[in-house]
Amino acid sequence: MHNALRLGPIASLLLFTSALAAPQLDQSNDVLSGGGTAIGNLEIVGQVVKAGRSGVLTSVDFSLRRFSDTLGNVTLQLRGVSDGKPNATILGAKVFPVSAISLLPAGFTSFDIESLNLTLSAGDSFAIVFSIADHSGTPFPIGLTGDTYPDGNLYGLFGGNWGSFSQDAGFRTFVEDPLLQVGIDVKPGSDPNCFNINDHGVIPVAILGSSDLYVNDIDPLSLSFGGLAVRVRGKKGPLCGVEYVNDDPYHDLVCQFEDDAENWATGTEEATLTGTLYNGSGFTGTDAICIAP
Repeated sequence: MHNALRLGPIASLLLFTSALAAPQLDQSNDVLSGGGTAIGNLEIVGQVVKAGRSGVLTSVDFSLRRFSDTLGNVTLQLRGVSDGKPNATILGAKVFPVSAISLLPAGFTSFDIESLNLTLSAGDSFAIVFSIADHSGTPFPIGLTGDTYPDGNLYGLFGGNWGSFSQDAGFRTFVEDPLLQVGIDVKPGSDPNCFNINDHGVIPVAILGSSDLYVNDIDPLSLSFGGLAVRVRGKKGPLCGVEYVNDDPYHDLVCQFEDDAENWATGTEEATLTGTLYNGSGFTGTDAICIAP
């Protein structure tokens, strides 16, 4: 059974007003009082933080600054925590050039770590750990705040052991809401979901509505199926329609994705769809496929 509702010109006009959800500030320790410490060549410090909300940790602002050094690298690690201190478990790591650190007197340096895809649950403790190597030898100041953050301290690694400064660094953490997991059906009514890779035609994919997903809230232009985009029909907008695909009472959204032979490889067994709602919330779903010779 098909619903008569189609995404026509008016709906497609609204598509261009949607925006991605911005990461939200989670934990912060912003008030920089006098005093501080410094990190030198090969020295390691780590601030313990407790997540206040669930989601993907996308960036960290830290009160790490530099005088004039431009050579060398700074390594940011996210580590586990044991007995309130950073431990040896590395949850993710990313290397930045020293030149990315803000010059004095700037209060914070922002580090983009979204690519680490670290998902946290509210209440998780983790450590933001920094080490700097191969620079000219000038220490890198870290602004301290006194013992102002109740859920962790700043630690230094001395002789293989973590020692507390009994103070905290200035920092902010930013978290993006986790993606909603949704059901999808590649080539609805087909089992198995096989298609040719011949650069011709489209691949239909149904996004299955549920009590958590009202499909009219989906931005069709945000959709990507295995890297493919929804076919757009000039002024009529994206080739998507609201239908009943399965036996539940919820509407489903069926979209036609432009086929591209370079996007697939023989032997691929599943494909993932991603997208956003008009309110900016993200979602994802995966289904089995097979590539026909």
